[in-house]
Amino acid sequence: MLADLRMVQCYNMSAISREERDKSILESAKNNLDQLAFFGLTELQNVTQYMFEETFNLNFRVKFEQHQTSQNNSLLSKEVLDRIRSLNKLDIELYDYAKNLFTMRFEAAKAADKDFDEHFNRVHNKVFNFHDIEEEEYEY
Repeated sequence: MLADLRMVQCYNMSAISREERDKSILESAKNNLDQLAFFGLTELQNVTQYMFEETFNLNFRVKFEQHQTSQNNSLLSKEVLDRIRSLNKLDIELYDYAKNLFTMRFEAAKAADKDFDEHFNRVHNKVFNFHDIEEEEYEY
């Protein structure tokens, strides 16, 4: 959890109302997310890898693998989907905030990187090979 639960006396349900507690928890999580040097989004592996490499001045030997995701909600009724959204409203709001923050950070990094195309494409051109790992020597 990203929120500081001490701020809202999370385990004392009578201290503040649920709405106030939820609002405080969400704001705390957003503030903590703002303070993180790096976070990524699983649905944007290539951008996440670029951002990690640029943030920490490191280069991965292989590109992150992007798995396709499906949001086929046709198996669930509207009522069930609405209930799921209701029960997860704080998580959904935090995710939307994180996605916007991630996008802003990416756009800022992209604008500041005079060699963006080269760096971003470098991430995409790496190919994973198990033999590379097997032949390496590691110090323990």
